[in-house]
Amino acid sequence: MLKDDALSWRERLAPVAARAAARAGVEGLADDGKLYHDEVDGQARWAQRLAAPGWPHAAIGVGLPARPGLRLEVWYRPGKPGKDEELGLYLLIADEPALAGLRARLEPIWASLLGGGKAAGRYKAVAALEPLAPRLEPGVAGVGRRVGVTPAKAEAALAQLVEDALKPVAAAVAAWTAEGGATAFEATPVDPLAALRDKFGKKP
Repeated sequence: MLKDDALSWRERLAPVAARAAARAGVEGLADDGKLYHDEVDGQARWAQRLAAPGWPHAAIGVGLPARPGLRLEVWYRPGKPGKDEELGLYLLIADEPALAGLRARLEPIWASLLGGGKAAGRYKAVAALEPLAPRLEPGVAGVGRRVGVTPAKAEAALAQLVEDALKPVAAAVAAWTAEGGATAFEATPVDPLAALRDKFGKKP
C-alpha cells in the first residue's frame, strides 16, 4: 500500500474509532499523529496508533523517548490493490515490568474476547496472527483480527473491536491507576534505545 493511501485510511478510521469509543463511554480516543513504517519482504507497510487519555502510552515526539504501552493499532498491509491488501486491527499492551499489574487485569478481557461469548471467533491472540501480525516488541500481548481493504468492512470491524473491548479495558486502567500503577509507570526510567527500535520498526 502506498503511503498516500495509508494516510487516507488513517484520516478515515481515526474518527470512526473515536466515535465508537465514545459510544462505549471512553472519551478522547485519539491518533498518535504519526504514520508508522515497517517493511515486509521489501514492501512498505504502514500503521497508526491510538490511545485514550490516562492510558500508559507515549507517542513518538510526545515526551522523550517514545514509549508504546497500551494502544490500539491499525496496520495497512501491502499487496495487490483490491486483492490481497489487508488491514490488521490490534489492541495491544507492551511487556514491561511497570505494566505487569495492568497486564494481569487485562488477561481476563483478552480471554473473554477469545472465548465463546458474543465475540466468539471474531478475534485471535496476537501471537496466533503471526507472521501476518506486525513486527512487535518482544512479549507484547493482546488481540486482533484482519479484514479486507474496503471502507464498509474496515469501519465496521474497527468500530466492533472498540465497542467490544474499550469499556472493560477502561475499567481495568482506572483500577490500575487507582492502585498507583500509572504513577509508577511514569516514574520508571526508559531505555532511550527502545525508542529507536520502535521508531524504525526493528526488534532488538
